[in-house]
Amino acid sequence: MNDNSTAVLLEYCEEIPTVLSNFGMGSKIINYYRRSKGSEGRPEKRDLGEACILQPEDRSPFALFGQVRPGEVVPTLYNHMYRAPVFKHAPRPTDFLVGRTTTGAGGSAWYLRAIDHLYVVGQTLPSLEVPGPHSRKVTNIAKNRLKMVSYRLLRKSDHVTLHDITRHVADSNERPRTGPCPRTRR
Repeated sequence: MNDNSTAVLLEYCEEIPTVLSNFGMGSKIINYYRRSKGSEGRPEKRDLGEACILQPEDRSPFALFGQVRPGEVVPTLYNHMYRAPVFKHAPRPTDFLVGRTTTGAGGSAWYLRAIDHLYVVGQTLPSLEVPGPHSRKVTNIAKNRLKMVSYRLLRKSDHVTLHDITRHVADSNERPRTGPCPRTRR
């Protein structure tokens, strides 16, 4: 961000996201364009992204969530996990980015740059399976995680308590119960 390359800022906000990208995961912008019946038109060249031309009879790339109407261009953030429409916004003239680099000997260097492209990301359409909260797949992953934590702790020490294991899975709702099972109470 501290050189003269083009920066694209994408703002996405959802209370409970189905999937999230990690740092370093690549995404690209695809401009979906649907031709009208009997037309051989091409969309105008956009600043960012690659064009994908849809025929009138092609399915929408957003399935049931949205449509690409004939003659319309819908810019989309695409990766192997999801696709989502993006909407361009004009940054205010007073908005800017501040970048900082640090070196051990030289201290910090600060960079000020303009915002080249600003987009808001719409609703995401997952491209891979997103299991439900209590599905078999999620339960199996949680069980396997508990097994691996227990195995690694047992390899380190002969004496392992339940507290040692639950400390590693405290952020999970699948941790083992410390009291009696609610179904066995009377």
